[in-house]
Amino acid sequence: MNEFGSKGAGKACKNTIRLAIVPPDADAKTTPFMLDLAPTSTTSFLKVLRTLKVPMQTVVMTFSLDSKVEYVKVNTQLLSPAPDSVAPFLMGLIDKAQASISRGYDFD
Repeated sequence: MNEFGSKGAGKACKNTIRLAIVPPDADAKTTPFMLDLAPTSTTSFLKVLRTLKVPMQTVVMTFSLDSKVEYVKVNTQLLSPAPDSVAPFLMGLIDKAQASISRGYDFD
């Protein structure tokens, strides 16, 4: 469904990236937030990923709306390595996030 013509003159699927994010002060009880980056926002995110020398789960990034355009565009900026205080909870947060990413959104 990711081919032109799969939905009329367009594609049935969009090239989005689904992220699970947590604040830098996360702990074991933190629930990850879900963020879907639309095709207009993936370039900025992928550019940051290409600069990383460590796994993306171990860095702090900011996500902000681009006020220079009239559509929704999220800019990504690399800030720093993740704080050491998050390390003990990181694997649990990744597991919790993976379940949300695989399942989709829970609107309850």
